[in-house]
Amino acid sequence: MTQYKGRIDLRVEGNKFNLSHVKAGGTMPGFLLFKATWLLSEDQEKHWVVSGDMAEDWKEVYIEFIAGGTGRVRLEFRGCYFDDLDTNHHEVWLDDVSLEGGDLINGSFEETDADGGVAGWSGITAVNRGDVKARTGARCVLVWHDEPAVQSISVAAGKRYKVSAYFQPNIIKY
Repeated sequence: MTQYKGRIDLRVEGNKFNLSHVKAGGTMPGFLLFKATWLLSEDQEKHWVVSGDMAEDWKEVYIEFIAGGTGRVRLEFRGCYFDDLDTNHHEVWLDDVSLEGGDLINGSFEETDADGGVAGWSGITAVNRGDVKARTGARCVLVWHDEPAVQSISVAAGKRYKVSAYFQPNIIKY
């Protein structure tokens, strides 16, 4: 059986400060909050991950943090890592990304840039074309572990932020 998990990564750009008071939640069952243990121990407070399981409908996951410095945090929205990524991408749909405490560009994915891409985002290679119903609006985007939707945000020292997103598995029905 194919597994589907949505995931949000927070990574301090340039490793300039830590993230603290990190917590997570949402409507995704089985969500996990963890540090990026694959990094050196001194860098783990600068990269946090929340992930959760999915059913067939849209589910939310969020992560909150306090910035330990002023700078930028990279937000990455993806599917989780699985050992069979070379044959099965475990693709998930992403919609309704929001940020409390700061500015996020085009969290609904409705706006396009001059090249026809999704305004404000990098890494996005697939947008629904009527085959998948977006949670709100007309558009949602397809992501997987190796092709996340990415946006960097500005943060201020000592300020709390909450990043949330909705995910749905890309289940092919025959």
